[in-house]
Amino acid sequence: MISIAILMLAGATQTISTPSETLFCDQILRSDDGVFYASATVEVSRTYDSISSTVVANERDYRISANVEFVDGQHTPDRTELDIGTWRIPRSAEFPVTVTVDIDTLYSSDFVFAKPDAQVIDGSLLAEATGSVNEQLRKVAVPGVNIPIITHERLWGVRHIMLRTKNRDGRLIDQRTLKTANWGKLAAFVATAFPALQSHVKARACHPVTRVLVID
Repeated sequence: MISIAILMLAGATQTISTPSETLFCDQILRSDDGVFYASATVEVSRTYDSISSTVVANERDYRISANVEFVDGQHTPDRTELDIGTWRIPRSAEFPVTVTVDIDTLYSSDFVFAKPDAQVIDGSLLAEATGSVNEQLRKVAVPGVNIPIITHERLWGVRHIMLRTKNRDGRLIDQRTLKTANWGKLAAFVATAFPALQSHVKARACHPVTRVLVID
């Protein structure tokens, strides 16, 4: 504690690295341009007892993850989480606003926001922005709200995700459909990645994850 206090007073930065208690085997899938797209991970104890298997995919508009179970000879995603994150709200919005999330015929929920949670850059306004950097940022920034993570048993493989935003008077002011995930590509990845990872587990070739705490 004393050394940390001295470092803080001196304006230095200290990092504390701690290896995880459990071990991980993972495999990454990249898009055609080399950008990270999806990952498959198997978590085991230090004695290689199974803890969990998960798959995560980063789409343009959201992040979707699922636990993976071995059922009837196949690795099958279930218990899915959909993370939309910060959602852009039109500048004309009058708070409180209601954002409705509809997912196929499986899920529909209203989220009410009394005020914006964040500012979002509206890319469509960038070309017309003029002035200083601060002025340009002000012109392209629009209100944003943070959509809670949605958990459902059967979201993996959905084809239709729509978000509708309504003003405080109930008037619809925005409606957008999110890009559908490449489920065929993800299914092929799951089918090949997890058998390969199980081979790594049998070979006891998993590794800890190092968590880094930065004290500024």
